Amino acid sequence: MYRANNSLVYTSPNLYGLTASASYSLGGVAGSFNAGSTWSAALQYLNGPFVIAAGFQRINNSTSGGGAWGTDSTTSNAGAQAGVSGINNGYQTAQAQQRFAVAGGYTFSPQWDVSFSYSNVQYIPGVNSKFHSQATFNPAGAVLHFKPLTALDLAAGYSYTRATESNGISSSARYQQFNLSQYYSLSKRTGLYALEAYQRAGGQTIGTNGVSIINATADIGDGQNSAPSSSRSQFAAGVGIIHCF
Repeated sequence: MYRANNSLVYTSPNLYGLTASASYSLGGVAGSFNAGSTWSAALQYLNGPFVIAAGFQRINNSTSGGGAWGTDSTTSNAGAQAGVSGINNGYQTAQAQQRFAVAGGYTFSPQWDVSFSYSNVQYIPGVNSKFHSQATFNPAGAVLHFKPLTALDLAAGYSYTRATESNGISSSARYQQFNLSQYYSLSKRTGLYALEAYQRAGGQTIGTNGVSIINATADIGDGQNSAPSSSRSQFAAGVGIIHCF
């Protein structure tokens, strides 16, 4: 998760289940309206047990022509770039990130619901980027949620991501991930949880230097401090307690 600083946001009133929103975040580069800026737009439709939403976002690097992610970018965290992990850090010198996403869900009963998502994420190079062709990742996934008891929540999810063949890559990177989660409520404010995830990678991607072509390796994500596996596979599990103040 990340936020965009200096944001102007508008959300429309709900009209027959339809809600629209838009935002613009001003970059911190003097004399430039576009450099470092972020803008987005989204629509949501909610009708009884069914909901669907779609959104678009563009994040611009405040460094002209791409290169090291500028600290004046609206999503910068002391120079750290949003949306970059061990899976795609070969594209961290992008001039801009652009993403489109659609997500939805259906509630069958108080015990059962299902949700799905698809996104198209583009890393767009500039003249100073270390990679030369646009790289696109296409993740899709679904989650099934089951609540057999008032105090117990269970969920299972699957996602598949495939990248484009660009920048000399002949076998596009692809990632499959399986997730399980369990949550048990001890009280209104306290609960126990457990999470398990397995990911399998295939194909090729660009290394951290933005040039070298390497075998794609598994990287489950932030729960592992974005530390990729040294192989095609990675498994992670965690348990904990949540207390809401």
